Amino acid sequence: MKQKWDYTGFVSQLKDRPLLVVSADDETLRSNQEFVIAMKSVGATRLTDVHLPTDHLFDDHRIALQIAVLDWPIMLNP
Repeated sequence: MKQKWDYTGFVSQLKDRPLLVVSADDETLRSNQEFVIAMKSVGATRLTDVHLPTDHLFDDHRIALQIAVLDWPIMLNP
């Protein structure tokens, strides 16, 4: 299953696209961090990385998650 969701192999194709990576303190945190590092290593400039200290469901950070998603286009084009 992990192979299906491993985007690290596509960083060169994704580097010029606007991307929002939202992570939580769950089992995907490490792979999200590795993906962000890989994107930065190929010169991605349209990448926004947001970490919220919560669980996989964002139970106690849902408003923060909504704000991150809704403000994301603004963060790309200040």
